[in-house]
Amino acid sequence: MKKIVLILGCSFAIGINAQWTENGSAITTTDIVGVGTTSPLASFHVMKEDAGVKSQFSMSMLEATDAQLDIVSSSGGTWGSAINFIEGNGVSNTNVWSLVRQTTLGSGDSGLHINYGTQNRHDNTTYVTFKNDGKVGIGTAVPSQKLEIYNSNLFNTNMNPESQDHISFTSNTPGIGNFFGGITWKTGSRRRAAIAAVQEHTDSDHIGLAFFTQGTDGPGPIYESLRIARNGNIGIGTTTPDAKLAVNGNIHAKEVKVDLMGWPDYVFKKGHDLPTLKEVEKHIQEKGHLINIPSASEVEENGIQLGEMNKLLLEKIEELTLYVIELKKENQNQQKEIEQLKKQKK
Repeated sequence: MKKIVLILGCSFAIGINAQWTENGSAITTTDIVGVGTTSPLASFHVMKEDAGVKSQFSMSMLEATDAQLDIVSSSGGTWGSAINFIEGNGVSNTNVWSLVRQTTLGSGDSGLHINYGTQNRHDNTTYVTFKNDGKVGIGTAVPSQKLEIYNSNLFNTNMNPESQDHISFTSNTPGIGNFFGGITWKTGSRRRAAIAAVQEHTDSDHIGLAFFTQGTDGPGPIYESLRIARNGNIGIGTTTPDAKLAVNGNIHAKEVKVDLMGWPDYVFKKGHDLPTLKEVEKHIQEKGHLINIPSASEVEENGIQLGEMNKLLLEKIEELTLYVIELKKENQNQQKEIEQLKKQKK
């Protein structure tokens, strides 16, 4: 009975142009078939008169009658041909994904778009765009680069979870020192540079960021050049920075500014306890260095703080200035006494 109904339906819908053959459960024809037209131009030609700029061919899944696959052909307007994947078959549908070609009337670019919305139409919101010049846009319909990912509200002030729709890299191999979620720049098989997350603590939430710029040939190792640690410290030439900027190597700069308090002008104020030269001499003989200045062994072990050391050096310069002034006064007094003695001998 189902076969009879299907044959009658085909006969009324298609007309007498095609000759049908029944062979078991199959109904076939060697002619071209027209639906909605008596002069088909292809093996299977679907046409609807007065359809405006849209005609469609729909298939309903027998297992789920609400699901549809629509193949839409448009010859005008801003949106062209499309394939729609529809969850429901009513006027308003809860899930409609579409693969759509936009016409030059719409944007001047006959690109391909992936759209999604809740209306039974293919011109819903665009999420992915493939331009005809090869550019791909995610979150933008007008990508300016080969791959552009855009979100007008990518991050908020505190990086709350609700604003984290960004690129994510994950790893299934946690552990201290393990790298994951990396981006690598290569030329052929040669790795030239990379950026990767690195676990720095047994707590997997303690993640740093490692930068690799010492490229290798082929599959060999690649070496880390810079580390942004989990506490915000930055290390150049070291993976364990102990300060906001730790550099294991030379620094070349035109100028370095250090903020300081307690500049040693106090040396010139009344009440300053200026050591006598005899006290300075005794300290040098016993300690081997000036008062308040670190020894050579201390510097080798702990290094120096540039700001603090400059302050101490200036303190010694100012104390030395006071010694010179005092010596000058003594010299002048002695010169006066010498002149007086010379006069007495005459």
